[in-house]
Amino acid sequence: YKGGARFYEILQMMRKAIAVVISVFLSKHSIEVQAMAMLLMVLISFILHIRLRPYDDQNSSVRMNSLY
Repeated sequence: YKGGARFYEILQMMRKAIAVVISVFLSKHSIEVQAMAMLLMVLISFILHIRLRPYDDQNSSVRMNSLY
C-alpha cells in the first residue's frame, strides 16, 4: 500500500461485512433488491478504489510488462 493508504485494509473488511449484512438482512426481500444493494456496494467500492489508488505503483511498469 502507499504510505497514506494503510487504512485500505479496513475498507476492504468493511466491504465484506456490508456484503454479509446485505445478504442476511435483505434475505426477506426479492432477489432484485438484494442484487441492486450488492451492485451499489460494489460500485461504491470501485469508485473508492479508483479515487484512493491504494497500491504502491513504483514498479507498475515492470508489472504491466510482465503481463505481455
